Amino acid sequence: MAAGGYWFQDYFADLDALLDELSPDAPVALVGHSMGGNVASIYAGLRPQRVRCVADLEGFGLPRTAPEQAPVQLAKWLDQVKSAPVSKDYESVAQLASVIQYRYPRLSEAQAGFVAAAWSRRRGAACGRRAIRASMVNP
Repeated sequence: MAAGGYWFQDYFADLDALLDELSPDAPVALVGHSMGGNVASIYAGLRPQRVRCVADLEGFGLPRTAPEQAPVQLAKWLDQVKSAPVSKDYESVAQLASVIQYRYPRLSEAQAGFVAAAWSRRRGAACGRRAIRASMVNP
């Protein structure tokens, strides 16, 4: 980590240095997921000569908000970080999988089951219920 902390721009510098080592003379195919997708997409705009193509998986950036909303959003996020996680109970992993498949119809039954199992956790040995943590506000 950099001496004064790690800034978002440091991801671009790290990627630039990595590409200097791995592919100094040829453009690369970049694949990024979530925040990595944002890094890959922005980097492609900064150094188009270094990037042949980009696969951006769920890297859509932050939703557009007005600057005056920032203090309220950040305060809400800080409050959520301090609070206990919110969970939604499901009777089974299969029930959670059906909810996931409803929300994401392109997922197969097997894929939704895999995601449901990965997202859930047991709540107590005697209780056969599962819970999934609700997503927090994105600051």
